[in-house]
Amino acid sequence: MMNVNTPPVTPGSRVICRDAEWLVTRVEALKKISVSDFAVHCVGIDDLVRGHQSIFLTQLDTIIPADPKSTQLVADNSNGYKLSKLFIGAQLRQMPATGLEPDLANLGVFKPMDFQLSAVKHALKQLRPRLLLADAVGLGKTIQVGMILTELIRRGRADRILVLAKKSMLTQFQSELWNRFNIPIVRLDSVGIAKMRLKIPANKNPFEVYQRLIISIDTLKNVARYEHFLKHTHWDVVIIDEAHNVAGASVPERHQSYRLARLLSRRTDSMLLTTATPHNGKKETFGRLISLLDPSAIPDPAFKEYDSDDIKNFFLMRFKEDIRQDAGEEMLAPRKVIPTLSTSIRATPDEEIVFKELADLRGALLKDRHASDNKKRQNHLLLYGLYKLFLSSPEACLKTVEKRIENLSGETASVNTTSDKTSSSITESDETSLGVTASGETALGVTACDQEVINIDSYEYEQLETIANSLTGLTLQSSSRYALLKQQLKEIGWNGKNESPRILIFTEYRKTQEVLASAIAADFKLKYSEKFENQTKQAVSIIHGGTPDTHLMDTVEAFATGSAPIRMLIATDVASEGINLHHECHHIIHFDLPWSIITLIQRNGRIDRLGQDQSPILRYLMVDTEQGMLKGDRAIFERLIDKVEEINALRRSGESVLKLYDAKEEEAYIADQGILSGNVTVLDSPAPDDPDGFSESDFLEQMLRDASLSLESELESQDQADADITDTDIACSNRSHSFIKNRYRLFSDKEFLLQGYKYLSEAHPDSGFLPLQEKGNIMILTAPKDLRRRLGKQEEPNDTIFGATAIPLESWPENDQFKLTHDVNQAMLAIKAARNMSGYWSQELLCTEQHPALLWIKERILMEIQREQAPIIISNKLKDQELCFCFIGQVASKTGNPLVVDGHAISFLKGGEVWHYALSDILQKIDFEHMENQGVEPNLKAAVPLLLSAVDESISYLKELKKKSG
Repeated sequence: MMNVNTPPVTPGSRVICRDAEWLVTRVEALKKISVSDFAVHCVGIDDLVRGHQSIFLTQLDTIIPADPKSTQLVADNSNGYKLSKLFIGAQLRQMPATGLEPDLANLGVFKPMDFQLSAVKHALKQLRPRLLLADAVGLGKTIQVGMILTELIRRGRADRILVLAKKSMLTQFQSELWNRFNIPIVRLDSVGIAKMRLKIPANKNPFEVYQRLIISIDTLKNVARYEHFLKHTHWDVVIIDEAHNVAGASVPERHQSYRLARLLSRRTDSMLLTTATPHNGKKETFGRLISLLDPSAIPDPAFKEYDSDDIKNFFLMRFKEDIRQDAGEEMLAPRKVIPTLSTSIRATPDEEIVFKELADLRGALLKDRHASDNKKRQNHLLLYGLYKLFLSSPEACLKTVEKRIENLSGETASVNTTSDKTSSSITESDETSLGVTASGETALGVTACDQEVINIDSYEYEQLETIANSLTGLTLQSSSRYALLKQQLKEIGWNGKNESPRILIFTEYRKTQEVLASAIAADFKLKYSEKFENQTKQAVSIIHGGTPDTHLMDTVEAFATGSAPIRMLIATDVASEGINLHHECHHIIHFDLPWSIITLIQRNGRIDRLGQDQSPILRYLMVDTEQGMLKGDRAIFERLIDKVEEINALRRSGESVLKLYDAKEEEAYIADQGILSGNVTVLDSPAPDDPDGFSESDFLEQMLRDASLSLESELESQDQADADITDTDIACSNRSHSFIKNRYRLFSDKEFLLQGYKYLSEAHPDSGFLPLQEKGNIMILTAPKDLRRRLGKQEEPNDTIFGATAIPLESWPENDQFKLTHDVNQAMLAIKAARNMSGYWSQELLCTEQHPALLWIKERILMEIQREQAPIIISNKLKDQELCFCFIGQVASKTGNPLVVDGHAISFLKGGEVWHYALSDILQKIDFEHMENQGVEPNLKAAVPLLLSAVDESISYLKELKKKSG
């Protein structure tokens, strides 16, 4: 093998450094130092360094590569030329792909669909893949990310990966990449960071310990704390899930998540952003998101003046209706909404008393508001906030009323915080006292400064006292809503026992969640504890914004595990975004109703998503009152539910209905313009636009549709053009079609695993290689010490961390036995089995060349031939006295990325004639796979003199390829 490039070496080559021999696995340009300086990643070959991973810097270390002209030809005496076959097989696997087309061979454990392939194809056609995937909720954006990463890894462009996700998503995202794509990523949650800090020096960059990391946005967004380390860390790929959270607010420089994303965008080659809500109706914030992908994409520095042509190369957006035919019902089951007539109940007499008092309070305040014509003085808490809380539970409402009375009694108006304190500073523990949701935002659309201007009078105090008296003694457990819930649970067949179907219940308020969980446990005679560590061990569990990240992930994982005892998950809206809850659940009950289309769509998307194999069943609980002022609210609530279903069947987002692009603003608008105004058509038209009639959100939405459709159209045209390529076109290229994508293989992945491991175990009988077992479709590889160490298992407490190839600790198999299968269906079943028995982590993975075990075998095989040696074999399929030299050559860019990767052969015939072959063609011509070793000694004297000429011919050929590549 030879290399012609700007960097000193390329992956797969053998070097001498610090008096030891190493195999190069990666070459990274040190862009902050000099374009001519590189970090050379190696794994040790010599006995003293065998298996050790090291990085050598070209400006500090002398790295001596093998010289192809000094190659010594040696006879291969192995049976059937097994060593030569495995060696060339390993070299072929070492070659990075360079084609633009994705290769679906063993891509991963999933059913590839056309819309997913479109995203991968577009990413590969970019010099530096940078893409915003904005598909609707539940369309498998993580799968598309895994597909893109796999193809980038095959091209040597995704060794260093950083994933940012919400804390509830870390384990789910990590396990999807491992189970389906064999991409190991180390999770740094709060526990993981603490453990790592104990093992590394204080001044050590934590982001250099592991090559592939997943970490919470909330953990990392404290830029001041991590900025020094991040500025000195370069990534190949950065992925930001739920990327709308990093688009920046009205003052982006003060927005920590945006500052973090902007810093990372400058420290990575490729960047993938995923979100189902790509914009908030403002061109500026969406433009800022696109600018993270390419600072030059938006010509206007204010991010306000741009069109679809500026963004189309960075943006893909598809809806359920776009892919429904492609997916089929087996992947996207139609959902069912239980009619509200069946999920409604009359309020009890005691509840009607409270409803009347709330209606009287609303009526009096509305009358005063109309009389004074002072909209700024409206008290949202009294106008509709207490009503909304009471619709959830008496306890949630009473806690808020008592807190308000306490504030009024002390004449401190502590609820009226100072004007510079915004709602985002309110902690979740204050939820029911100020009407705060799990995310810490005000549930009533009331910011701190809204309440500051309210002039509290005696009427309010008296009304609150009256309401408090009526609420005293009322409980959720005796409420009509709870009676309705129990009735629905009975219809579903839920009793909390192991045979009960799993149910996901949403509520907006922590207090309601608290009393609801206790009531269900008491009525169904189930053990229940609020302790975080107990949530995975009981039938009824809860999660909320205050749940620590590790416990939150554990509970979500347990809910998706068939054998786990959880049969009901009661969640605040911390669970409404991102996480997959559809694997073991197809029932959602909305215990109380958020007044937001956005929130309802996000909630339903937890079970109504790609891969759901049962029809999702949705229930919305409603309590009817006879109070005239409140009675009409039902029509608005029903219209809200209907509107969500209409959106589900259309090619549009839920945000586009009211065009407010924020759940809290939707809630306040529906309350003010619908509930308080008695306007049942509030959901049938957008919120009022700019007084001049200009709708920025309409313009932006149309532009995004045009951009996405334009890109899809271009991709379809390119697909058609690719399909029109004829056999003649391929033949004229003088290259084997299978080699265009550098995917020619001597062995299938299964054969390479079996034969490669067998050869190594026989060649090194004292290295602790236990026999590889085959049981049906499963191959069981017991990792020897060398492999265990390479995959990051710490045999001793003070073992060195091996971050370059570390796999997730949760995925480590029992007794170090890795189970691999070549059958995709078997791997799919194993993932389902894991969800049923153990959780996220499958115990049987697809056998692909990307699996760390096969990567290890490949590297060990490459070490079996000594440096500057090449085996010579005898074939009777060549012409008389023909000598054929095989090469794998690479031409790299100044940054170390492969520009040209080519396998070829130079053949010398009797009389001086020279022929060039594609490597795949010559190997097929001589039937290399089935060659037998006849024991004939090769004529080395004839071969050696021609070696130099063959190398020169190969170098000339590679130079010509480089010119053609531009």
